[in-house]
Amino acid sequence: MIFESMSGKKITAGSLIIVASLMGVFMPQIAGAWLEKKDGVISIAQSEKLPLNIKLLRTFGDRTYTIFSLAFSPIAPVLASGSSENIIKLWNPNTGQVRYNFSVHLGNVKTIAYSQDGLTLASGSDDKTINIWDVNNGQLKNTLFGHQAAINAIAFSPDGKTLASGSLDRNVIFWNLGTGKYTNTILAHPGGVNAITFSKDGKLLASGGNDTVVKVWDVASAKLLRVMSGHKDVVSAVALSADGTIAISGSFDKTIKIWETSTGKLLNTLAGHTAAVRAIALSPNGKILASTGDDTTIKLWDVSTGKLLYTLVDHSKSVFTLAFNSDGTLLASGGNDNSIKVWQISP
Repeated sequence: MIFESMSGKKITAGSLIIVASLMGVFMPQIAGAWLEKKDGVISIAQSEKLPLNIKLLRTFGDRTYTIFSLAFSPIAPVLASGSSENIIKLWNPNTGQVRYNFSVHLGNVKTIAYSQDGLTLASGSDDKTINIWDVNNGQLKNTLFGHQAAINAIAFSPDGKTLASGSLDRNVIFWNLGTGKYTNTILAHPGGVNAITFSKDGKLLASGGNDTVVKVWDVASAKLLRVMSGHKDVVSAVALSADGTIAISGSFDKTIKIWETSTGKLLNTLAGHTAAVRAIALSPNGKILASTGDDTTIKLWDVSTGKLLYTLVDHSKSVFTLAFNSDGTLLASGGNDNSIKVWQISP
């Protein structure tokens, strides 16, 4: 469904929609640009060839519970989900069939993550706990206690020895997974932590929170290296480039910002969403950024240029989570319409 940006009136979307944006108002075709909608994908076509082919591969889920978090296994065709059902499900993304259920949490499962070797899955919940699971046998290995409020974000270090967690209690905690004990606690964001991510070398951690800023931390010392200010509302999502030189943040202010981590300099602002941005995901090669949120759309951006490439339009309510698989050929999305959608991406 497409709306005029000034009047808010609906523009009927057929198999081919020819519109362009000029001074914030949709106008007939100009300058060789148009939007083409097919199979839930609106591509922004220019004179040059678009870099990807995208189609909706499958929609699944039990249509009853909100999907809060998704993560692909790095070693197998498995998609994990966390939801308001308070359990973790492992799905075959190609068939939509459930392989396993993990159930211990007493509240919404807000965040899940795989270790890099794919053998361990961690889950964080509104019940203030983190559970560590053995993926091979589905057994609960450990439960981590330490946060005083709902857990919004978790991330494994690349070597799998450390887990970081962020909570509404304002803290980021680093956990030694060998002992199950925490090694450092950072008072990170007044109002709560919403997102965290490690750099590929494990030396940096980026975080975002309700204080509207993005922070970059030295993991070894837990020292704050950089504060990046510019968002006008809650920072809901963060990502780091493979080399850690670029941080990307999504916000309730409807924008995505790209930062230089060494200086804190704002490099670009991506504007296109019409409501709060809830999640972002960087493709494995670092070239494509996916974003989504309360406007129900998923947008794919060229990271190097900031250009909007595609808008995916099949969800009917807010989308809370995005995940690429390890080779970037699948993108999964889930949210408040209680469905999981898997999008196939090819050159």
